[in-house]
Amino acid sequence: MLSTLHTANAAQTISRIVDAHPTQEAAIIRTQLAGTLIAVVSQQLVPRADGEGRVPVVEVMRATDAVCNLIRKGQIEQLGAQVSLGQQDGMLSFDASLARLVRRGLVDVEEARRRARHVKEFELLLARRGG
Repeated sequence: MLSTLHTANAAQTISRIVDAHPTQEAAIIRTQLAGTLIAVVSQQLVPRADGEGRVPVVEVMRATDAVCNLIRKGQIEQLGAQVSLGQQDGMLSFDASLARLVRRGLVDVEEARRRARHVKEFELLLARRGG
C-alpha cells in the first residue's frame, strides 16, 4: 500500500499516522505500523540553480530493526538521527540529499543552506565526498 501525507520529514509522517487515531490506541498503532512499514520517503521541491524549474530533495527512512524499535517505543523524535546514521541501510537524510544536489550543481549552495534542516550537518556533508 502506498500513501501520501503532507509532512516535512519521515518522523512527522510517523507522528501524523499515529496521531490520526485515538490516544488510547497509540501503542497498538505504533506496533502495527512498525510491523508493516517498509519505508517513508519525504520530498521537497527546491528551485534549480539554473532557474529552470525545481528539483526534488528527498529523505528516505527504511524500516530497519532500529527504526521499528523506536516507533514501537514512541521515540519518534529519535528517527531523524537514525536516518542520518543509516546510509549503509539505504537511508538518506534531507541534508545529505541537499549536499549531493549542490555538488552536482543542481541546487545553489545558498538556497540549500536556507533549506537545510541542520545547517552544521549540511556543511559537514557538503565538505565530504559521497555524503
